[in-house]
Amino acid sequence: MSCAPRLRLGLAVLVLAAGAATVPAMSWAQAPTKAASGKSAAPGREPSGSPAGLERRVVQTEADTAKNFTLARDNGKTLTVDLPRLLPALANARFTLSGATRNGSPSFLSRNLWISPAGELRWQEISPGNFGLWRIGIRAEEPGGRVRELVLPVEIRLPSDTPEPCEPASSWCRFVRERWAQGEAAGHLEDFYNNRDGGHASFPIANHSRQLRALAGGHATLMSPWPTRNVVGNASVYYQGPNAANMDRFFSFTNAEFDAKVRVYEANHVLWYPAHVDIFGAGDLFHYNAAYSSITVGSSGSEMGEVARTLVVWSALRPDVKMRLVEQGLLAPITQLLLRRNRVGSDADYLTGAAHATGVFPIAADLTEAKLLELAQSANAITVADVPALARLRVVREEFSAADREQLATNAWAVHRIWRREDHPREVVLSAEDSVDLNGRPLEFRWVVLRGQKFARIEPLDPQGRSVRVVVTYPRRFQFEPVQPGGQTNWTNRVDVGLFAFNGVHWSPPAMLTVAALDSEERFYDLTNRLLWRKPTGRADHPRLK
Repeated sequence: MSCAPRLRLGLAVLVLAAGAATVPAMSWAQAPTKAASGKSAAPGREPSGSPAGLERRVVQTEADTAKNFTLARDNGKTLTVDLPRLLPALANARFTLSGATRNGSPSFLSRNLWISPAGELRWQEISPGNFGLWRIGIRAEEPGGRVRELVLPVEIRLPSDTPEPCEPASSWCRFVRERWAQGEAAGHLEDFYNNRDGGHASFPIANHSRQLRALAGGHATLMSPWPTRNVVGNASVYYQGPNAANMDRFFSFTNAEFDAKVRVYEANHVLWYPAHVDIFGAGDLFHYNAAYSSITVGSSGSEMGEVARTLVVWSALRPDVKMRLVEQGLLAPITQLLLRRNRVGSDADYLTGAAHATGVFPIAADLTEAKLLELAQSANAITVADVPALARLRVVREEFSAADREQLATNAWAVHRIWRREDHPREVVLSAEDSVDLNGRPLEFRWVVLRGQKFARIEPLDPQGRSVRVVVTYPRRFQFEPVQPGGQTNWTNRVDVGLFAFNGVHWSPPAMLTVAALDSEERFYDLTNRLLWRKPTGRADHPRLK
């Protein structure tokens, strides 16, 4: 598949030297300017209201034309400012960063921005996605104890011929274009699409955005050769033969394979795979469920709608929000939160199994346009100050045995267990203490049985809900709730328990405990939890699960 037309995305970075005048802390947030428009400001002093004596220095940088189709973090520019040399009156001061604004709104300090002990300010990996007018707060502490608050304005600009972030034949795109014109939508300046099935089912990126780039190659495996890229991908493939399985399920039988999924998830990748017959056919055959597995119900091409929805989220996020998520490896988790919340009508519904099925159905055609607009608006509503929290699990104690291969996988995003031994019931004590909010907001926790309510109960172990005991009884094959409009039900042997963290504004993506029984057998326990009998069902387990 051919790439979208190449762009010459040169960066103009205007650096304005901070004078020695004292400025009250955080008084440097000013009204937005035309930073995103591509027009150069006139040289001279900062506008009225800025610290006195500021003189503008202009540093012009150009993208490497040999690499301009991969303008991204590993091809970014570096800004260096020698503060003691620039401010000789403060040559002996100790300089530290104190905050930042972008286009007049409070923002955050990039982890690629720091001041050395010698007073050299460096901002590395400046790329097109950083566009906007930044004002970097700098604190200068002199040997006598006097403290001065300084401001360093840095304008990161895009050339005037940068294309629009999306094609306009939809309400969601018109919204994103409006926010882009205001400098408040990130677009796809650093996003890439990767088809992983040899072009069998390929997303038409030229119809979506001329900013989006295609990465050639890539195979239907868990690994990615582009760990520094923001990648949306898909592979309409299904493994045949004795190990037949959906792409995602085929690589889900060892802890190492799940660790690989986590690495891809935290590398800002969202890779979609159709379930084919693994959800509706012989039942839901997935022995796990997690936000890092992106599955659609259906066969080849059923994932195209979710690829498009993922790209809508990425284009609509605010630039500094997206930059922070990318730096923290959280773009995929927050994308999953937005996609799942968009499928239900309320926060209360989000905290149910309706939002966290193993695989998702296409959204009804008559709702698609409205849902995409809602999705874009929800993504754009997130600010740096209220980025959703991250729910993280830690196993404190459990009765599933590693020696008997019951502990399938354990990570912060999910705990997957397979019921093999006879003892019954089983307990797992879980902690949410490792959950985090990037802005340090206090968190409220909610633990929910998302699937298999009659087989699991949750017992809080402290008033704040930071730790719980989950008691699971043997999950005999059962029919679970309708997952498609029209009431189609399905069969499963799996219990799902979700942890959600609330930071006062947004709920987090889920962290999940899943417990699955083998589909090849059925067991009955008496009221004293003694195994009465077990019998084969005639249904086969996947060979790698045996």
